[in-house]
Amino acid sequence: MLVALHAAYAAAGRPGLRPMALGLRRDNSAPATLNYQAIGKILNGKLIPNPKQILSLAGWLFREGAGSGQSAEEECGRFLDRLQGLCSAAHEQQLGFGREKSFSAADYSNHQVEDERKLLGCMILSVDAIADVKEFIGAGDFVDEFNSAVFVTLLELLERHEKISPARILEEMGNLPSITPSRAERLLHAIVAAAPESRTAEIHAARMSARSLAREIARAGEEVAELAHSISSAEDPDTEDLVRLVERKLLAASNAQSMPSRAANSVEGALDVLEAAGSTQNPLWLTSGFRDLDLLTSGFRPGELIVVAGASRMGKSTLALNFVRACSVSGNRPSFLTSLQANQSEITMRLMSAEARVALHHMTSGTMTDEEWTRLAKRMPSVNSAPVHIADAASYKITEIVRDCRKLAKSNGLHLVVVDSIDLLFPGLEMTADERERNLAAVVRELRAVARELDLTVIALYQLGRLSTERYETSRPEMRHIPWALESAADLVILLHRDDAYELHSPRAGEADLIVAKNRSGPTGVVTAAFQGHYARFVDMSQD
Repeated sequence: MLVALHAAYAAAGRPGLRPMALGLRRDNSAPATLNYQAIGKILNGKLIPNPKQILSLAGWLFREGAGSGQSAEEECGRFLDRLQGLCSAAHEQQLGFGREKSFSAADYSNHQVEDERKLLGCMILSVDAIADVKEFIGAGDFVDEFNSAVFVTLLELLERHEKISPARILEEMGNLPSITPSRAERLLHAIVAAAPESRTAEIHAARMSARSLAREIARAGEEVAELAHSISSAEDPDTEDLVRLVERKLLAASNAQSMPSRAANSVEGALDVLEAAGSTQNPLWLTSGFRDLDLLTSGFRPGELIVVAGASRMGKSTLALNFVRACSVSGNRPSFLTSLQANQSEITMRLMSAEARVALHHMTSGTMTDEEWTRLAKRMPSVNSAPVHIADAASYKITEIVRDCRKLAKSNGLHLVVVDSIDLLFPGLEMTADERERNLAAVVRELRAVARELDLTVIALYQLGRLSTERYETSRPEMRHIPWALESAADLVILLHRDDAYELHSPRAGEADLIVAKNRSGPTGVVTAAFQGHYARFVDMSQD
């Protein structure tokens, strides 16, 4: 394994540990435990990585060194094939268990329980062994109840900086309902007596981690098979629930070994985030394209749900397209725009108009001047190469949006998702107000979940009901105009308002207010931008 990793490391140009850690942090599938300290230990042979760590690390090194050497590629391929074979074999072994049967130590071969006991022996003899394995092993990875209880007790004693001994462990554990005190004492002393060298702890922990993942996959497979069988027997089969279950279970299985950890374990990662936040060359968070808005919100963070709301004709879709342009055209980061009210051709036309500063009505009417054609030709390569994905189905469902987000995140990577707009996801004039509120809450939960799950920013547009046009004060949107489901779930709420949408000759004609009415991570306030509707864009007024 180490030889294969070093071959991939050499093929990638031997990058530093911090660039590797930052690169892996942008990989949605990479585990949080794969920080630069863990990477250094793995490459030096001091840490045996678990399957998720090795797949992420080897995959990143291979992508960085693609084309640099066929031997490295083949070596990495052989290593990953062997690892996949191990997981598949464990998976097949577990498929024979019925779902009605609870998992216990008796269901597994002796070497599985033996690895647990050897690991615990190492941990009892060495505090360093506890620190080395607690990052990627949890109590749920044990198949023996007594072993799991000992593991939890060791972590608690380490947390309190208490001396670890068999007597102290037994005292802290207390009486277990399924085992007598005398037997617990015999088992613990047997574990200590047969303990191997403490430096082998990571080897046993890695084996346990792989088996735990295989068991999770087996359970997921059984549940999926049961649902698939019931659907195949139905008179009117509907596979939508089955597809959602498969996606959810596979993702849960891939994340099965993640576990809550102390804040101290995240300090190094937090420092990396602080360093990246101050970098103008490669920031971790998305820029909105508006300097003052970024100063107020610190940019758009991965895992956040952002709501952009406003009355009709305010320019919500245009503002959302600004965010997409900042992400994908300027930032070259993949984005996904779903529109339930404009087709792909119209969206692309608006994108070109905004980038080339060519009046949209000139483009659609065929009255472009030579100068406008020249400007368009200069900007076309940037627009054409931008990683923007567009879906324009008028009957798009929230389940389909979530499905496509997962596909794009897996195949292309994804940083930003824009939904235009969520009030069109459940059309139905026959719905009561309570039913619409419940449906909206369900949609919002799905969007927030996919933002956290895929570690990306989700921007949802929402059209407010008709506001009063009699006075400026009552036409200006406020948080009270936002449905409770949106207000409670959103990390950031931006209310869009333009005076000239109500009064053509307003002294603030051409100006738009981006009202940050809610901000979990900072202050609220108002940012002013210039609205250039003929170019289908907003412009940052703070630009020099």
